[in-house]
Amino acid sequence: MIYRSERSIVPDADQTIHLVKSQRNRSHPHHWPHVQERGARHAHKGDGLWDGVDRWEMHRLPHFHNPRFLRSFELLFSMLRHLSLFLFLGLGCAAMAQESQSIYDDASRTLYAHEMYGGALVHGDGWGITFQYGKYVTAKNRNMVGIDIVSMKHPKEIKSFNPNYQDARGYFYGKLNSMIIVRPTIGRKHRIAEKIRKSAVEVNYVWGIGPSLGLLKPVYLQIGKPDYPYQTIVTERYDPNVHFADNIFGRASWFKGVGEMKVYPGLFGRFAFNFEYAGNNAGIRALEAGVSMDAYGKKLPIMADLEDEGINKQFFLELYIAVHFGAKKIR
Repeated sequence: MIYRSERSIVPDADQTIHLVKSQRNRSHPHHWPHVQERGARHAHKGDGLWDGVDRWEMHRLPHFHNPRFLRSFELLFSMLRHLSLFLFLGLGCAAMAQESQSIYDDASRTLYAHEMYGGALVHGDGWGITFQYGKYVTAKNRNMVGIDIVSMKHPKEIKSFNPNYQDARGYFYGKLNSMIIVRPTIGRKHRIAEKIRKSAVEVNYVWGIGPSLGLLKPVYLQIGKPDYPYQTIVTERYDPNVHFADNIFGRASWFKGVGEMKVYPGLFGRFAFNFEYAGNNAGIRALEAGVSMDAYGKKLPIMADLEDEGINKQFFLELYIAVHFGAKKIR
């Protein structure tokens, strides 16, 4: 529509842009004469919103002759349309993220109550067993308590045999004590990546701290007397000042000396990544890989320092791998 008065013609937006189109079409070699005569309201389809405008009347508005106005107006309209679309999508995604976060952090909406699992672990200087219990605080976080029992060898341990007897049992020359570590731990397990299907893998990181109880049991050996050839074999606690390679027949039972075990208190900490791949939602089958540290107030006498080299250690830094099996309890 065009609203006329005695002094002015006030066009709407549709008429304004059609004027510029019609001005550009004047110089076009294929411009239809009957379109020039009858006006743009009789033009062919394709002008869209600007059909039905009298080009002669729009020609009376000189500031719309510039084609740059049309391009600027169309660009602005396109920008506003895309901006509104992006704002709508952004607000929707933010709302979904907020809802997802609230679901994960709401303890009352957590599917599981707790989980229990155990398994075996291997580290650089030994092996052991582990048992863990986790209580779900949220869908992602579990408070963990557990216990590890692991053996700890010394890097200098080398297995030896008495070459004069085929039935001799192997032993570790120079080893004073066998070491076992008991680790009561508390910590947390946090889910990084969710298992979205049964064949997928859930990724967690786990940390734990607690006391490290180093249990040192004295080593007992079978000693041949008198010197070779032996007439009798007796079991004695290893003494580096008395027992040598030529009179050691082999090792005695590991349980010999359990009553003489000494406890060395220390501290323990670990950090690991846990990969859970069970085929059902309530089961646990996982592989855990990480690093652990056992620290004590003094060096632990595992080996006899025969050459005064200070070979015993106070800190035990280890890489480990564990295999877990267990189940989750649904609320």
